[in-house]
Amino acid sequence: MTPSSTVLDSEATQRLLLQNVSWDTYRNLLRDLGDHRSVRLSYDRGILELMSPSFAHENLNRVLNYLVVALARRFKPDFVSAGSTTFAREGTSGVEPASSFYFENAARIRGKKTIDLATDPPPELVIEVDITSPSLRRFSIYAALGVAEIWRYDGSTLDIWHLQPEGRYLQQPQSLSFPVLSEIEATQLLQQAAILPEPQLLDLFDTWARERSK
Repeated sequence: MTPSSTVLDSEATQRLLLQNVSWDTYRNLLRDLGDHRSVRLSYDRGILELMSPSFAHENLNRVLNYLVVALARRFKPDFVSAGSTTFAREGTSGVEPASSFYFENAARIRGKKTIDLATDPPPELVIEVDITSPSLRRFSIYAALGVAEIWRYDGSTLDIWHLQPEGRYLQQPQSLSFPVLSEIEATQLLQQAAILPEPQLLDLFDTWARERSK
């Protein structure tokens, strides 16, 4: 079957949605584009999405990374940032989050050059930045991979989602990875950080995490 496409452009992202794409085509694209590409790919049973993140998207992603690292330094004995690694289940689905993190399984991942979900665990936390590119379509991929928690940020509100035993995500008021952090507090922190120079927002996150660890 010949792939069909839909182009979705905006100030925030440039996206191309292709349907009727084979698994081999997806894997070949990953190989041909290589590791130093600016396009993120997600694949779910024949549907391929290509997205080129904007500066606004990447800036928000960086701020969220700062928050996770500040919390992890206070509340986790170990962690590994896996960035936008390609996580895939052979023959069915693959996804590249804005960011991803290992905590409990950090020691199992450290030092690896590649991650194979046939033998390696999925990340415990992924971050998706939704300015205009809706990440909800990718939730089914994360569920199939077994990702326990998703943070979804649209530039104004942070939503926290936990994977349920039946294989779907439910929005929750508190983080699973960091129970001290609620959706409301995270949103407030991110709103404060939006108007600060980066050194000051780093101090803000570190101070907040230190106060909650007492």
